[in-house]
Amino acid sequence: MKSLGTLTILIICKGEKMIRIFLFLLLFIVIGLVAGYVADTGEHQLSKAIRKAGYGCLAVVILVSAIFSTVFITDNKQIGYVNCLGIITPFDNTGGVKFKVPFLSDVKVYPATVQSLTIGYRLKLGKTTEGKDDVDNYETVEEESLMITKDFNFIDVDADIEFKIVDPKKFDLGTINPIDILVNSTQIAMRNNVGLTNVDDALTTGRSELESNIFDSIRSELDTHATGIELTKFIIQEITMPNEEIQEEYEKVNSAMTSINTLENQARAYYNEQVPSAEGDAQQTIEAAEAIKLERINSALAEVSQFETLWVQYNNSDLVMEKLYYDAIKEILPNMDIFISPDGKTVFVQGNSSNVQVAGTANIQ
Repeated sequence: MKSLGTLTILIICKGEKMIRIFLFLLLFIVIGLVAGYVADTGEHQLSKAIRKAGYGCLAVVILVSAIFSTVFITDNKQIGYVNCLGIITPFDNTGGVKFKVPFLSDVKVYPATVQSLTIGYRLKLGKTTEGKDDVDNYETVEEESLMITKDFNFIDVDADIEFKIVDPKKFDLGTINPIDILVNSTQIAMRNNVGLTNVDDALTTGRSELESNIFDSIRSELDTHATGIELTKFIIQEITMPNEEIQEEYEKVNSAMTSINTLENQARAYYNEQVPSAEGDAQQTIEAAEAIKLERINSALAEVSQFETLWVQYNNSDLVMEKLYYDAIKEILPNMDIFISPDGKTVFVQGNSSNVQVAGTANIQ
């Protein structure tokens, strides 16, 4: 069925070119008939002049038409294709002067920029405000917005979709009306996913997940059709209850949930700020204690090593015994001057207040 529709469109496109050629031939025939009629009346010179003028005008018309039919200009916000007797040649959004076969080619140009549509509401005539910030700027389309949830509650869902044409050939020849397919796919995806969601989730915390699921469903549906359209964004503008009193209560619940989420985020942020700081301080304290511990251990080890070295010297040296002997004499005779002979074996003791001299031999062996 799709192939038949495509063939019909190609025949129509070819027919447009054939009509142009037919009109030029018809003009040529009319000029010939007029010239022949004048010749039959006996005015041969006038007939020749009219015929030459007609041929000249026809040649000029054909030449000018061929020139203008060969060249066309696009900008960098346009894409499309050239159809020459069924041969499709696409062109991208580079912009500039492009060429085609005169009289036999048809050019299709489409915007390459992102376009948008609304589902469930429409902007009023003369209004250009995007979104639903001001209720005076839009009107509700209930047959699109009214939906039923998983727990059998009715809600109104208004949304925006953004898309762009990525394949002009498919957009023009793949389906009869790709925009309608996009709108229908969006409505089907919205109703299916809303039907799998409870009203509380749709009105409060589950809105983001619902939005994401609808976006994925629309893209999956478009992949099954040759629309040449790519969905770039799906945004839920508003979800409301048809009953105003119920809507007010849900708005209170939604406000409370928002406050809870805000407080949780603040608490989480405070936790994330304070805990690392406390852990950093604790780590610094531990590192400082470890440093002090290591310093004291090293100091103690150094003192032990020094003591062991001195102990070996004290334990094995005669000088230690002599020093202990001299220290003992000084302690016993605190007021005496003690002199030791150069050989270290004779000790002379002399009093400070008298001329008493004591000489003795120190037996320190």
